[in-house]
Amino acid sequence: MKTTDACLFLAVGALMWVAPLLAPGHFPQSGPGLMNPSALWLQFMGWINGGLGALYLVCERIIAGIRALAAAAKSTPAACAQLLRPPLPQGIKTSLARHPHRHLAA
Repeated sequence: MKTTDACLFLAVGALMWVAPLLAPGHFPQSGPGLMNPSALWLQFMGWINGGLGALYLVCERIIAGIRALAAAAKSTPAACAQLLRPPLPQGIKTSLARHPHRHLAA
């Protein structure tokens, strides 16, 4: 499926869902609960078609966002390192620099 197909699925699904509401004369009330089976079927299939189109579009955006984040992380590892572990201010030494023998004791 392509983005164009997903948009058409969404549009046709929406049209199928609102058709019984826009033209109630074409769907006379009959049966139990005074509902027309054709109208119910159109609305149900409208939800299915529209849902498939919307799901594809949302997943496409999520996947595109993940790819963009991965590309940004891959292209700027130094920036990510700065974000995760910023440099210490001047004049402050790490505990390893003050006590170099500690890491050897383990």
